[in-house]
Amino acid sequence: MKKICALFFSLTSVISWAGTFQSDTTKTEKALIFGFDIAGLAINALNNDITCYEGCISYRMNHKYYGVVEAGYGSYDYSQYNYTYSNNGYFARIGIDLNMLKPEKDPGNNYVGVGLRYGLSIFNQETSSLTYENYWGEYYGTIPDSKGSAHFLEFVGGVKAELFRNVLIGWSLRLKLLLSSSFGDDNRPVNIPGMSETDGGINPGISYYIAWQIPFNSRSK
Repeated sequence: MKKICALFFSLTSVISWAGTFQSDTTKTEKALIFGFDIAGLAINALNNDITCYEGCISYRMNHKYYGVVEAGYGSYDYSQYNYTYSNNGYFARIGIDLNMLKPEKDPGNNYVGVGLRYGLSIFNQETSSLTYENYWGEYYGTIPDSKGSAHFLEFVGGVKAELFRNVLIGWSLRLKLLLSSSFGDDNRPVNIPGMSETDGGINPGISYYIAWQIPFNSRSK
């Protein structure tokens, strides 16, 4: 709970500080932005045990605020000397981004800002082989396939730039915090689709997006 409070306090502080850099009355075209995360493709090319396909839709309400929805599919396979683990499932995140650029200095489609996401992952996991030893000898077993869910938060900081007209590229750094999981301590997930590792702390991540923007004709103040 202390970690969650600290995360919200940090975000609130940054938003309050960033608000001093901008005017709320700037005229900016509203827009829908569709993007795809190519970082997952790169990770999969380097490691066949990890798969992640992720896309996003964001709505630019004005120069300052963006509503964001992200969704995707992930799978993970891991094997070491005493167990073999795998999972796969779907995830979604919803949140908001805050543009910290001064609109009078950058009236275009570039972005430097921070954001917050709430995430939900629904997935199956299985331990197909498990070996353990005690005083009486060595034992073999399995943990059968089971379905569950996990809830998490993400604090996001990133940039976007217009490469061509209405074509954007950008990257973001993410700090991820697990809130809860439906799996018990005896069957705690090694990895969660959409969140990655679950070592009990705040885990970092990165996204690299290519996006297409569809501006609206109307303008908002």
